[in-house]
Amino acid sequence: MSRALSTGMQASVAKDATTLGWLMAITFADGSVRRFNSFGAAAFPFGGHDYAGWPGFQVSGLRETNGSEPPTVDIDRGLSGQGLITFTEAVTGLVSGRPVELIVVDFVSGASHVPASKWRIGQVSTTREGNASFELVSLERRDRQLVLSTFEPGCQHRFGDSGCGVDLVPLTVDVVVVSSADANTVVISGATQADDYYNLGAIKFTSGQNAGLAYDIRDWALSTGMLKLFSPLKRPLAAGDAAQLRPGCDKSEGAAGCGRYNNLTRRLGFSDLPDDKISIPAVEQMPDTDQSSTGWGGGYGGGGSWG
Repeated sequence: MSRALSTGMQASVAKDATTLGWLMAITFADGSVRRFNSFGAAAFPFGGHDYAGWPGFQVSGLRETNGSEPPTVDIDRGLSGQGLITFTEAVTGLVSGRPVELIVVDFVSGASHVPASKWRIGQVSTTREGNASFELVSLERRDRQLVLSTFEPGCQHRFGDSGCGVDLVPLTVDVVVVSSADANTVVISGATQADDYYNLGAIKFTSGQNAGLAYDIRDWALSTGMLKLFSPLKRPLAAGDAAQLRPGCDKSEGAAGCGRYNNLTRRLGFSDLPDDKISIPAVEQMPDTDQSSTGWGGGYGGGGSWG
């Protein structure tokens, strides 16, 4: 993280009339970069690129912390069908988690300062009026945070990880979408396991508008081929869309947990603890720095995550 100001930037900060603004560059999953300025210039040139100003953005909040939490920057901007970021891209999560470069610039002299080299888009919220707020989280400090693991009654392994040891490949089946009655319901063909077998599992779409996205499963009924999802679909489904289906684990010793997978010897759980509100600090481990919505599972308790 750069803290020292250049001579040119020091002169800009010392001016009676403020001529400072922000530049922001967002790198999308396909490698494209979209650039914006906060001071309304139609196309502000900087570093060989043009930074668009309408709709641009404004910095609505800056939070520097003592180290227990990463610094954050709150960004507000307008969205439109013709804008560099559309409303659809914002609400469907295509900008979430994307890397961002922020630059402070004197839009008169061109002097600049980079307050941090690594930012990533965190929480995104939108309004019906077509505005969006982005939380930018610094990875410079987040990567150095100390995180303690805990001992709890339920198993601490992520289903299918190296500690768990269950091979998920033979448990994965290819299925096809038959219909979708609502945003939380998918009817599929190709799965033959009994009712509830895929509960806490995940479905990942490999074609159609949801390709690359995965969702946690709340309930499975074989007789109807119906999956109930914990969270709603982000995009419409069509009959014939392809997907892969994977069971989950409730992290217990029973038939929906280690008992199903003959994996009791690897279970990292403590059944004699009084309840699931008890936890004991253990060894330190570094947090996962790449949480993507295109990974398996939509975030339910680790049971349905696609490792």
